Amino acid sequence: MTTYTSVFGNETIPPSGFAYRAVALTADVTLGWPENTTGADTVAPIMNVTATGGTWTITLPAANEVSVGRDFIVRNVGATSFYVKDNAGGAIATVAAGEAKYVYLTSNSTVAGTWSVFTYGTGTSGADSAALAGYGLASISSTLNGSIDTTAVSVTRTIATTDRAQLLAYTGGTVTWYLPDHATMTNGFYTYVANVGTGTLTIDASTHSSTIDGSATKSVQPGESLILCCDEATGWYSVGYGRSNTFVYTQLVVDVSAGGTADMTITSTQAQNKLWYFYNTASGSRNVVIPAVASVYFVRVGAIGAGHTLTFTTGSGSAVSIAANLAYTIYCDGTNVVNATSSTAATSVSMDDGSSSSPSVYFTLDTNTGIYRAGSDTFGIAAGGAMAATFGTSGPSFVQPVSVSNGGTGATTVGAARTALGATTVGGNLFTLTNPSAITFPQLNADNTVSALSASAFRTAIGASSSTGDVVGPASSVDSEIVLFDSTTGKLIKRASTTGMVKATSGVISAATAGTDFVKPDTATTYTATQTFKGVRETRNEIGRAHV
Repeated sequence: MTTYTSVFGNETIPPSGFAYRAVALTADVTLGWPENTTGADTVAPIMNVTATGGTWTITLPAANEVSVGRDFIVRNVGATSFYVKDNAGGAIATVAAGEAKYVYLTSNSTVAGTWSVFTYGTGTSGADSAALAGYGLASISSTLNGSIDTTAVSVTRTIATTDRAQLLAYTGGTVTWYLPDHATMTNGFYTYVANVGTGTLTIDASTHSSTIDGSATKSVQPGESLILCCDEATGWYSVGYGRSNTFVYTQLVVDVSAGGTADMTITSTQAQNKLWYFYNTASGSRNVVIPAVASVYFVRVGAIGAGHTLTFTTGSGSAVSIAANLAYTIYCDGTNVVNATSSTAATSVSMDDGSSSSPSVYFTLDTNTGIYRAGSDTFGIAAGGAMAATFGTSGPSFVQPVSVSNGGTGATTVGAARTALGATTVGGNLFTLTNPSAITFPQLNADNTVSALSASAFRTAIGASSSTGDVVGPASSVDSEIVLFDSTTGKLIKRASTTGMVKATSGVISAATAGTDFVKPDTATTYTATQTFKGVRETRNEIGRAHV
């Protein structure tokens, strides 16, 4: 057949159009436009199709090779259904036995194009599923089926109406997505969200005075997912939030000998392992930077070297340091890393030795202060990474003296302790006086020394006689009564009984004898005479004279 060439695009132009083709469909076929293709497999305005031997597919030519409005009718005159698809393999229509479909092009911007379909009916008619397919629906054969289209997102985003029934897969780091005002959304709107990235995805409803699950925001960590649902009257809700309830624990093994003392970074992929083991000898203490996401990890540090520690941090907030041969459970809230092993136990608890710089029992905010094993039968108290005291079978030992106000002496030596407690020189000397072997008496000397004196030396020192004896007296006496020795022992005393004048002979008293020991006076009469001179009365007493 003679053909012609278009002067506008050099396409082949048949001498006349043909409006009808009878198609015997025995296999899948791809058609061409008659102006661009030679042969029989071309699109005709009307095509009667008979499919035999299976459910076959007719694939249309590229939509961007013709103008919009290009159309055709395809009719199934056989007994077996067949499919009509666009040039990219997308479903356009399913043509059942006895059906006729009118197909026309509404957009030629892509190879696939956009096609519209309606069904010619004889007796009965129905809508074409491909024409009815919208968000969350797909045309398969002649029916509508649920469908979830996946869109990968790595940046901040505001949820839109076009996200209905979509799966939004977040692939980036820490970011915030925003929810529109719930009152502006169609009631029943929903979309799927999955965080397959490396950071926390925060869904914020507060910018439009909305809420999600009653709160302003909701955090979705890596590996977590949810369905966002909108109630235009009340707000946003999440459905199915969280991870699978089946957890498979795998171990991450890290060699700390490589990289010197530089920071080690645990990637998000590595952090999916919840059991971490660090081994080999490190060059020194190192930081381990973990993902800034909420999670829990079980960490065991092997023999990495004496005094070396691994400090687990997100780069901000609090951190946890773990020494060699220790195992911790740590958790991260997205910023802070905290030791999660603090607990009470009803039975005995075994701990590693630890050290003064890294005690076995320590505080979250002060990891180098606590308790450790300082030696056999001895535990130590660490403060600021150094030993403050030890307690063993011999008692406590303190690096710094305990003040007097705290029950100590405030000194590190015995002498200084006595002085700190207020002892004078004499008091200190009394404190250190040696134990005597016999009864002794203390003497405080002028030079502030102290001497221990025997009885003899003590009597000499106080000027006392060396005689000895016991003195025993009567049970009672008369006031001012003379006391005499009784016997010759010098141990007894008695009451004097002598009456009269007393004489002493060699210290021994006796009663004096008148006429022998003293002169007896003459007998005399005592009288009183009274004489008055010039009105003055005078009285005289005369002794030894008699007057008639």
